Amino acid sequence: MGLGSYAQLKHSKQTLYPEYKGLVMAGYQGWFRAEGDGSGAKRYAYGNENRTGIDMWPDVTEYEKTYDTPFKLANGQTAKFFSSYDKSTVDLHFKWMQQYGVDGVFMQRFFGNAKNHDKESLTILQNAFEAASKYERAIGVMYDLSGLSGANEDCSALIEDWKYLVDQLKVTNQPGKKT
Repeated sequence: MGLGSYAQLKHSKQTLYPEYKGLVMAGYQGWFRAEGDGSGAKRYAYGNENRTGIDMWPDVTEYEKTYDTPFKLANGQTAKFFSSYDKSTVDLHFKWMQQYGVDGVFMQRFFGNAKNHDKESLTILQNAFEAASKYERAIGVMYDLSGLSGANEDCSALIEDWKYLVDQLKVTNQPGKKT
């Protein structure tokens, strides 16, 4: 098998979104975690378990699964929150995008997550690609380099991460809409 034919197996020849021009795109980071969601979080967390703050409490009535937080609602009930690690949460977000005319998202990959291929961010990314295919939404990967430790750090980890995403997660060869 020649190199050209091998490359064609890795990358889809067709896509619903050959470009992003004219699309309404959002950012999607998947920062939310909760104790009991499978991510290993020890408590409710927004990105960093050492920093918990709330600007607005979301309505979680449409979520299939929610998780207890240390907070109480005005009626005394335990406040519940969603987890980005939960597949049903990501699915719901992409369903909403389809319902409300958001064409897709840019998935943010932090340098440290990419360098370490951490399970949590890869799970969220994989769930997002599956939901994007299901709801026919565009999806792109963007890298956040804020985790670089300095000018001397080797960025080859990003190349290796992209190879992993293409070869293992098949991000450039998604199955399309599942019925």
